[in-house]
Amino acid sequence: MYIEINGSPNKQDWIVEKNKDYPYVIIDNWFTKKEILKIWQQLNYFTDKDILPKSSLKNDLIAFDKNGVSLNESYVMFFNNYFQSFGINFNHLFNTIYKVQNRTFHDILYNTSEVFSTFPNTNQSPVFACYYENDDKYQYHIDNGIFTMLVWLYKEPKKFKGGDLIFKKGNKIINAKNNRMLIFPSYLEYKIDKINLKKTKSNSGCYLINYLYGMGFFNV
Repeated sequence: MYIEINGSPNKQDWIVEKNKDYPYVIIDNWFTKKEILKIWQQLNYFTDKDILPKSSLKNDLIAFDKNGVSLNESYVMFFNNYFQSFGINFNHLFNTIYKVQNRTFHDILYNTSEVFSTFPNTNQSPVFACYYENDDKYQYHIDNGIFTMLVWLYKEPKKFKGGDLIFKKGNKIINAKNNRMLIFPSYLEYKIDKINLKKTKSNSGCYLINYLYGMGFFNV
């Protein structure tokens, strides 16, 4: 399904899956081919595992247990720390924000469930990416937001197993798929299944691009 979005020079080749019983929306082909090329340049550049934190720094974007231990076992890229002021224009993930600011997207959400009716009034957190390699996972948690939006990205052919999202209620599974966007209310508890990745070329694991939406500001 090709969708025209105001302000975008490209048509969105979206495949939309709605679920009214379990409030979420899946959109495959979330990024355009042109956007994907630029985003991969950015991810490849910043995926330096020698200096990337493995979710150990406490902030509002990552979930921690009662003892202050991170529930997220992945390498995390906080892009707001890399792009400041005018430099935000070089953050290709930020430049795709037009997708969630248009009426077409809002209508898709609202026609799925009234729980999404407040989405147009929310603020977006700084976008960040989690990179999962062998044995990495994100344990059951609830995000610090009103809505959570995730996008899976990985290099093809796929080199790993796992990386699926599992909602705790009903054990509902959303399969990891390249360029798949998932949005849901943040009160839903979920986990990211453990990655099984054999030794291979660098950066062949699973990337999850994370966006949290709320009514205030996020401390990062």
